[in-house]
This record gives sequence, structure tokens and C-alpha cells, in this order.
Amino acid sequence: MITKQYKIIMTVPLGKRYGTLAFTESDGAIKGTMSLFGKTEPIEGTLSNNGEVEFSGIFCTLIRNIPFKAVGTVAENEISLNVQGQRSRFKINGTEV
Repeated sequence: MITKQYKIIMTVPLGKRYGTLAFTESDGAIKGTMSLFGKTEPIEGTLSNNGEVEFSGIFCTLIRNIPFKAVGTVAENEISLNVQGQRSRFKINGTEV
């Protein structure tokens, strides 16, 4: 079992949003939380041996809840994600803490 925690930055049209991503990996499955927009929500997905990560969750903003899917890579102490929401795409980068 591996536990990871990252400080993350999501780049959106109105600027940057700062938060955290934490998950535990066991046999390729990950479960954890992502904190953005002042809310912490669960995430679930997979992490392969070569560092490919994929997970889904919900962003809870002041206006609405947005389901999303994130796909990217974990390398050394960094994570890089492409996030697809209902209407938009975002980029998330993070550094392990």
C-alpha cells in the first residue's frame, strides 16, 4: 500500500486554484480526496506500475457540482493531470509533500 499527498495547482480561465490531492494505492486501485474551491471531495481510480493515473470525482463550487475525469502521470515527486469536466478541460500540476 502506497500513500501519496500533493499540493496542486489547477489552471482555469479565471486564474489558478490551489488545493491538495491525497490518495492511497493498493493493487493498482486508488482512493482518496481532492480539496479545491474550499471543499474536500472523494476520488477513485487507478494507478499503473508505469505511473499512469486515472480517477474521477466531483468539483463542488459555489455555483454547481461538476463531475470530472482526470488522466495523467505520476513521476518522482510530481503529478500532472488533464481534467475533463462537463463543459471544460483543465490542467492540474502538483508536487508531493
